Amino acid sequence: MTQAEASAALSSAGLKLGEVSQEFTARAPKGVVISQSPTSGSQVAKDSDVSVTVSKGAETVTVPDVAGMTQDAATQALAAVGLQVGVETQTSTTVPEGSVISQAPAAGQDVPKGSTVTITVAKQQPMVDVPNVVGMQKAAAKTTLEQKGFAVNIIQTVDPSKPVGQVYKQTPSSPSKAPGGSNVTIYVWAKTA
Repeated sequence: MTQAEASAALSSAGLKLGEVSQEFTARAPKGVVISQSPTSGSQVAKDSDVSVTVSKGAETVTVPDVAGMTQDAATQALAAVGLQVGVETQTSTTVPEGSVISQAPAAGQDVPKGSTVTITVAKQQPMVDVPNVVGMQKAAAKTTLEQKGFAVNIIQTVDPSKPVGQVYKQTPSSPSKAPGGSNVTIYVWAKTA
């Protein structure tokens, strides 16, 4: 019941509303009586005061911006304001490994204290052996590289005296390793531009 409802109930029982205090709690919505003294059922004299504690609702905190921080620094910053941390990982070629890419809820939002903020932390792409495609035809070379998880850039060089469609160079060369999903450029002979 609300404070006004508690006051009316006390009045009809021949009692008075005494001291009213407020307390943050997630157990009850804002404005609802969460405790009283003396407790319900106690014997008291007529016109006695009954003190109540009213819920202020869940305490809220503002989510700090942790994007770009290391996972440890982000965890400490979130814990410092009373938030829990959930961690997900995502491969990234632009954010350093172990750093926060994003967070949910976003920075600046007010959330109940004790809520969980999920941070997405960068992990590096696994290194993959770059296959040798020099001497292959363009389509076969492209398929071979894509099956290994690489993106393929094709640069054509005009020289009618060379075998058309044949790969004559690649970057990075083989044998080597490169991050999965990274670009491999193949250079292919062409008759015309």
